Amino acid sequence: AANETAKTVSVATTDDSEAGEGDETFTLTLSSPTDATLGDATATGTIHDNDESLLTARFENMPTEHAGNNFTFSLVFSEEVEIGYRTLRDDAFDVTDGTVRRAKRQKAGSNLAWDITIRPDTIAKDVTITLPETDDCSDTGAICTSDGKMLSSAVTDTVLAPALSMASDAEGGEELEEALAVLAGVTPDEAVAALLGEGELSEAQLTALDRLGNRNGSFDLGDVLSWRDRCGRGEADCGGTATDSGPASSALFLLLGAAAGRRRARALALLVAASAAWSCTGDLVGPPAAGRDPGSPSAEPPRPAAAARGPGFLTVEWTAPAGASRVIGVLLELEGPGIGGLAGAGGLELYHSATGGRHRIVVAGPLESGPLLRFHVPDRGQLARYRVRVLQVTGEDYELGDAGAYRAVAASD
Repeated sequence: AANETAKTVSVATTDDSEAGEGDETFTLTLSSPTDATLGDATATGTIHDNDESLLTARFENMPTEHAGNNFTFSLVFSEEVEIGYRTLRDDAFDVTDGTVRRAKRQKAGSNLAWDITIRPDTIAKDVTITLPETDDCSDTGAICTSDGKMLSSAVTDTVLAPALSMASDAEGGEELEEALAVLAGVTPDEAVAALLGEGELSEAQLTALDRLGNRNGSFDLGDVLSWRDRCGRGEADCGGTATDSGPASSALFLLLGAAAGRRRARALALLVAASAAWSCTGDLVGPPAAGRDPGSPSAEPPRPAAAARGPGFLTVEWTAPAGASRVIGVLLELEGPGIGGLAGAGGLELYHSATGGRHRIVVAGPLESGPLLRFHVPDRGQLARYRVRVLQVTGEDYELGDAGAYRAVAASD
């Protein structure tokens, strides 16, 4: 109106339920004045997103540089999402010059925070990790809450390749030679003993085992099995081989770490005695005879007519999740009274430690769903007192898997 120099204009907006739109703007432009001159003729209005909460994600503890090794960072969501570790590992991320090798929950039963492990394709290139925003909860790799709220914005970061000189050294084999030199004379038994807490290796030796293993920055089951296999192929100075338990149980190995020879012999005798008992008693059975077809009716060993009480053997039964990759080793913890006489199922190697009253066991070999090992107890009728925990699992690439996705339970023999 006449003599006015300012005016408020009301603009109606349309509300919707779409999450993650963010703020939006519009412009208002005045034109064609009569008996007046326009100064600032344009104004900008902002429509604020009125969603009270958006589903967001962030990366934490991301390294700035990699050396061609696996690296791990944290992925944290603003609220619980509906997603499994395999979807997060295989489908959710876009990674340039690298691969997601592992997605592990930081807290069992919660999808709020994860540890994500990336393997670079090469030591010479930067690795870029992107978690894209979600447009449709039905898409492969979509990240949504149970009520359909979608990841509102992408998250991305880049981990730089190391300096060229370092890359040249590693590609020239100097890093490999240095690690092998540090580990000269270390036996597979000593490596497993360090994992089970019955022996000690230096920090340099543990680091070298990781460098030759899964390169995830920590000493674990995958590094031990990688070293065992490297020693078996004659690629390293390993100072000897695992203890041979003799003809009575040639597929089994019992590790006592740094224990004295007397203790090793005593435990070995227990193992041989257990094998003999399976062959000679009516209600205790051992592995199928060598060369027998496991699919034939005659391959099934005799079973007791009824569950017996008193001294005898229980088994640890193993179950892998559907579609899981092949597992070549597992670290277990077994609890219960009077445990002894451990032995692996046919073809599996067994390493056992009872330090501090805790029975920790490494089972090595291709693991199929079914019995992993047998152990002697004072009373088979007390099955409920025996519990098994899966601590670590590793596949053929020596990477650690999600231990929580696998199941191991004590069962009647």
